[in-house]
Amino acid sequence: MSSKNVLIYKTDCGELHGKINCEYGDVVSVAMGNRYLILSIDRGVGPFVMDLLRAELVHKFSNHSRAVAISGDETHMAFNSGSLILVHTLPTMERRCVGQASDVPVQLAFTKDASRCYILTKSKLLQVMHFDPINKKSSTHDILSDFNSVEFVLSHNESCVLVRANRCLYLVCSNKMRLTHRLMQAHPGVFVETMTSFTGAGFSPADDMVVASRYTYIFVWSTATGEPIRVLQASLSPIVKIYTSDTANKAVSLLKDNTLQSKDLVFKQCAVTELLNAESTTLVGIQKRTGSVYSDSCEDVSKKRAYTIRWSSDDQAKTDLID
Repeated sequence: MSSKNVLIYKTDCGELHGKINCEYGDVVSVAMGNRYLILSIDRGVGPFVMDLLRAELVHKFSNHSRAVAISGDETHMAFNSGSLILVHTLPTMERRCVGQASDVPVQLAFTKDASRCYILTKSKLLQVMHFDPINKKSSTHDILSDFNSVEFVLSHNESCVLVRANRCLYLVCSNKMRLTHRLMQAHPGVFVETMTSFTGAGFSPADDMVVASRYTYIFVWSTATGEPIRVLQASLSPIVKIYTSDTANKAVSLLKDNTLQSKDLVFKQCAVTELLNAESTTLVGIQKRTGSVYSDSCEDVSKKRAYTIRWSSDDQAKTDLID
């Protein structure tokens, strides 16, 4: 977002695809599909529903929302109004169901069939809400509570939920709704600052590995056993955020500064260089199919550098610098 406009770029050529007028404010939650982009800001009411292909605003709700979600097939969307979870259809915006969380949600995530919605509340409680759109009923169950919880991630096959706390990762089985592994163990001899926290976590495309960043390291664990597999280090600069790919064994890490202290790096040109280097612009997401890039102005990343790290279960690890 630049000023009050949402800018849409094409990743293959960096061309501006479209611009959507919005309101001033910082983006607090984003949900993105191949067709629709839903976001809420910290000022005024919302959320805003945008059509990415036509680059236009479809609908604006009149709620004070802090968390939004969209189903995998883009037929349903959810957002909060206080502790209430409102479910609407897309693109008709018809209300299908209303659920009640224990506290104000800070993050929502739909399953692909829109039958369940995972909720992380302001009091750091992870809940799951089951919806019955036909009878317009819902039920909520508690899963996990940790006062240091930051966010959670659904695995690609939706069999696991990964909860990221400051110094621990919780792997939850979504079928039995119980904790299976606590991921915090590193390889012997790897020095990690005691007071540092995990800055990002995600799954490999096959969901067989969990990838997380902490301090200057990227850790890889086995999803099945919870045992550490690899430790990667791209630079001596701390990692502030990590993004995993849905289709390839790659992760992109944003470093705290521009210092490059690793060797034998493969330099790779990228079409979104202007977007990453632009002042007062932050990358929000990349559309899976059409390859469009969306940005907002929540944080200045002009002094951060992006790295692509490929990991695998063998001994080979490769690092690409997006420069």
